[in-house]
Amino acid sequence: MSEFPRIKINYFSKTKKINIKDYIEKNSDNLKEEFLNFLNKLENIKINNRKIYEIFSLANNHNLWEMSLIKEKSYLKSKNIYKVIIFLAIRKIIHENKIKKIYFYNLPIENEIIEPLLKNKHFYYKFENSNNSNKSIKFFLKNFFLVRFFYYFFYLFKKLFIELFFNNFKDNHSNVLILSYFAHFNIKKKGKIRFNQFGNLSNILNEKFSIDNQYIFVPNKNNLTINSLPEDIKSTYSMLNSKLNLYSKILIILRYCFFSVKFTFIKNTYLKKYKNIHTILFNIMSDDYDSSFAGPVLIDNLIWIEVFENYLSETNKKKFGIFLFENQAWEKAMVTAWKNYNHGEIFAYTPTSINYWHLYNFDNSKKNYSSPSKILISSNDGYKLLKEQYKNKNIKIHKVESLWYNYLLDIKPINTHNKKFILIIGDYSPKRNYKIFNIIKNSALRKNKNILFKPHPHDVKKYNLKNIRVTKKNNEYFFKNSSLVISPGSTAAILEYLYFGNKVFVYDDPNDLDVSPIKHLNYQFKFKSVKEFNKLLKANFKKNKIINNFKNYYVLDKGLKKWKKLL
Repeated sequence: MSEFPRIKINYFSKTKKINIKDYIEKNSDNLKEEFLNFLNKLENIKINNRKIYEIFSLANNHNLWEMSLIKEKSYLKSKNIYKVIIFLAIRKIIHENKIKKIYFYNLPIENEIIEPLLKNKHFYYKFENSNNSNKSIKFFLKNFFLVRFFYYFFYLFKKLFIELFFNNFKDNHSNVLILSYFAHFNIKKKGKIRFNQFGNLSNILNEKFSIDNQYIFVPNKNNLTINSLPEDIKSTYSMLNSKLNLYSKILIILRYCFFSVKFTFIKNTYLKKYKNIHTILFNIMSDDYDSSFAGPVLIDNLIWIEVFENYLSETNKKKFGIFLFENQAWEKAMVTAWKNYNHGEIFAYTPTSINYWHLYNFDNSKKNYSSPSKILISSNDGYKLLKEQYKNKNIKIHKVESLWYNYLLDIKPINTHNKKFILIIGDYSPKRNYKIFNIIKNSALRKNKNILFKPHPHDVKKYNLKNIRVTKKNNEYFFKNSSLVISPGSTAAILEYLYFGNKVFVYDDPNDLDVSPIKHLNYQFKFKSVKEFNKLLKANFKKNKIINNFKNYYVLDKGLKKWKKLL
């Protein structure tokens, strides 16, 4: 029996079986738009004559709703987005079909959330093989406000006075800001670090401007906190995370206490009592609300607001700034503080692909105070996906060369002969990696001894795999030496291999959205099961056709003509 979410419909002698995952992908435009519209309507619901969005406003134009998981819509941070899409798909299926009996299998949503759709309908329904699991003690405890409040209070205290104790912030008093992650770097000779995110852009900017490079520290397998970084790195690179003084820390603690109580009261008194479809969808995302307004996300967001208020109120006026654009909460705090203190233009640069189901890139609201001055897109496909959205927000969008992927132009044409390795590219999630391993273990490749696994840079798990070797070699090595690349859909590295016409099989998780950058590009070499994987092994892969389809995905030019014209 399949463990995938599915539906069986009986109407007299007719039986119809629907794989919910497949249905979602076939109806993705409709379901995606409905989800975005729901979020837009939700933030405009009025409570005591004030819109929800306004209730979450703070001093200096900051807004905690704008910074919430609900608004961000990142599948990396919320398991509930897929659940909402499934709910909307089920509602659409019920509306489209004639039904006498309907059976639901393996739904990741609680039965009581689905049942309001089924009441007052003249048909029989049943939930079978449901994924409704037994609730743990931890689940019940977190529903007690005081338990959750004090747990995160101590978490906040530890974060402020231990994790963020070391303040290595440095201000170069420049007139241009480049803000990037302390991640995705190469260690060169003598321990010097080269960051890949902005390529050689600094060389162009240094001719006209003085640059302040600031970094957002991202935990990785070698360094889980800023404190664990080597002293020479901490003394060389400026991390914004800990740009806090004692007053800021006390203010954050007081705000956490006040807002946790206030927003929990609003949820329990008002939001849970609305009697319409929005109530059901809101209840599916209830955990995201709790985390955003009475938990760890609230804590992080209060810290980011203070960090950027402190930095941008004190630093020299900037002519412009550039940051990596992913619509994360810290970006909203930064852009808002940037505008508060009348700095110049702030440019948001997308360093990689814009994926169809990366919903954090999409927003139907016209609010734009926390939005950048201009959006700089490094892919032709991304420009098409976002053009209308930012036109509606009255924000200019420009194509620019990819600073990250321009290196592809330096690689000579690759010989297709004598490639000996099969490469598995790692997902950030070990759980998804093991799904791929399990398929390969049961496939026609199960006896192959030349399979290598390249873990995701932010995956901290240590792998010990039978017949699969872990490798640290870079992508350029595997462009030349891999006969087959097996990849999760989550990584944009797929596009680098397709640029050279490498054979790439993409895992499309049957229990999740197709989050790959190729979802809407009619790429056929995708698999969900052993059967589909084995079928791909026998398929005819036309290298030249693949190169023609993907060589122009990114905007590439070593001369950076578009950047120079813009800056």
